Amino acid sequence: MAGIDPGDSICLGYIMIRAELDGVVCSGARRGNQFTYALLDERAPKSRMLEPDEALAELTERYFLTRGPATVKDFVWWSGLTVGQAKRGLDLVDRSLKNDLVETKIYFSGSKTTKPPDLAKRAHLLPAYDEYFISYKDRSAGMHPKFNQKTTASKLIFDAPLVIEGVVVGGWNRVVESKVVRINLKPFYQLNRAERNSVMQAVDRFAKFLGKDVSVNW
Repeated sequence: MAGIDPGDSICLGYIMIRAELDGVVCSGARRGNQFTYALLDERAPKSRMLEPDEALAELTERYFLTRGPATVKDFVWWSGLTVGQAKRGLDLVDRSLKNDLVETKIYFSGSKTTKPPDLAKRAHLLPAYDEYFISYKDRSAGMHPKFNQKTTASKLIFDAPLVIEGVVVGGWNRVVESKVVRINLKPFYQLNRAERNSVMQAVDRFAKFLGKDVSVNW
């Protein structure tokens, strides 16, 4: 590699970051537990180049259609754009969105509402940084009413969110071994029988996905 020591992981990491920023490589398919890279032209063929306003409009519309209702601050948090850029994006796609004033905040979402799948009553073992949890700066709507965003975040430093009926009620993590996966469940409060059964159904779905036996610790 032109005199670059491939054993220098820090240097190699910076090279790959630059290659991603230059649009040469992107994330590839997983190989077992290993992450890979792929050439962007092969991974995303026939991609089109967008003008700045076109790209901004596309990003803004996709965010609010898939994650709305959400606020400008949520969009800024998720996208890394400035407040001015976010508002410009909203101006560009104004006709495809609707806005609602709730108390003192304005929420934007798609103008056409569709009924989502009836999954809210299920328990879900969400991954860390899942879009349901990380897409918003204000996550209070996704928190159990007994816990605010600050206390919940402090409890989830090393755990992924455990969600029941659409709200975060605890955390969980996994330890993958050769033949079994150990799942550690950490609810913030004592779950009732129905809630525990729902969580165990989520565990069963996860075990089926992995194709391995699971051991559960409460």
